Amino acid sequence: MRTLNIFALSMLTLSVGLAADHPITISNDSPLTLGHDRWKPRDDHNLDSGITDTVRRVAIWSDGGGPWLLNFSGEPFTLDLDYGPTHLTVTANNGKAAVVTVDPQTSFHNHFTIKNNQYVSNNSSDSIQSVIVTKAGVDQHAPSAQPAGLKRPYKITICYGTPTSKSLPECK
Repeated sequence: MRTLNIFALSMLTLSVGLAADHPITISNDSPLTLGHDRWKPRDDHNLDSGITDTVRRVAIWSDGGGPWLLNFSGEPFTLDLDYGPTHLTVTANNGKAAVVTVDPQTSFHNHFTIKNNQYVSNNSSDSIQSVIVTKAGVDQHAPSAQPAGLKRPYKITICYGTPTSKSLPECK
């Protein structure tokens, strides 16, 4: 019984550690990149992160500085992003793995290339036009949603679970 308890505790520690060390990153380095090391395509319009742990923090850097940090405590999370004509939505904290969805006119197969576990947009001439982050359905006014004068965001990190020493600095 003791061995079983140690095994269960080890598996729990491993799953928490894996979630904390595998954030979703979105970069506006033109072309747009969606980084995560466990993408699981559901279909041509949906990517599953494979991590059901809750989003605990979102960090956004804009050309003017950052990061802008927003902490979560299990509230439903949505990020809406426009990159040129492409609209992406990331949803999490709904009891399922975080999912990235593209609009019906865009497909991951036709509009993105997979490179090193990153989905890279085939359109390198656009940039992120807007980002809306909602917490429990309420707009949190991410930097790009603010009045004119602030630069567009160029990096977004979505952090999961309990941070570890291996976590990205913005996820600690």
